[in-house]
Amino acid sequence: MTVREEIGALGNRFGELFYSRTIDPEALQPLARLSVDEAYIAQDVALDYRFKRGEKIVGYKVGCTSQSIRQQLGLTEPYYGRMTAPHIHPEKRSPLDWRNFVSLAVEPELVIRIGRDLDPTKLDDPSLIECIEAVSVGLELHHFKFWLGKPTAQELIASNGLFAGLVVGTEWISPRMLDFQTERFSVEKNGMEVVSGLAREIMGGPLSSLRWLATKLAQRGQIVRAGQLVIPGSPVALVPIAEDADVTAKITNVGATSARFRSR
Repeated sequence: MTVREEIGALGNRFGELFYSRTIDPEALQPLARLSVDEAYIAQDVALDYRFKRGEKIVGYKVGCTSQSIRQQLGLTEPYYGRMTAPHIHPEKRSPLDWRNFVSLAVEPELVIRIGRDLDPTKLDDPSLIECIEAVSVGLELHHFKFWLGKPTAQELIASNGLFAGLVVGTEWISPRMLDFQTERFSVEKNGMEVVSGLAREIMGGPLSSLRWLATKLAQRGQIVRAGQLVIPGSPVALVPIAEDADVTAKITNVGATSARFRSR
């Protein structure tokens, strides 16, 4: 099997894995031979597999935005993945069954709605803010399982960043109403705060993450387009959900969004 064929096979396996929720780890052993660029190609193949099943891209996520996590996973920089419909859930829908996820874990996110295409040659803070239509609070859902046991950059990227969905708040505000450095992110589980952190811990602020994403995509001939959503990363650790729970994500000057997780 050529390298190209191996990458294609791995991508299709990750595409299938998103629906089956299980795989023989032996089938993923070739991941170790991939470079980061090749892992992104495998991610492309996996998403193409899902697009053929009717999914549609709605935006991007940026992960591993803290230096400590990047060192732990052997990454020299953050990574990006893509968010797809129908896995974007408006707040106040019916409860989500946590058993439908693989080791469900959640984190709070600033949801950025892009108002016009990002020009990769104009990425200073004022230009980025001009391109943001509105922001809200989100709760990102993860299939938090590394099938090879030890986390690797290749599996993280090829798996589309373990992305399993996003619960989005109903309230949207202007980006000019918040401070991209000092906003406090937190998660409450059954009424008790379990994690918190400041926006500046996201690569120096969410705008820095958005700038990195636009630059990285430009290197691959892509751009962040008007109407898409971006979640730039979280300053806190993932919160596991392994039983029925009510969870709320909060960002100080943006608001809150909640989700109910129930086993049906």
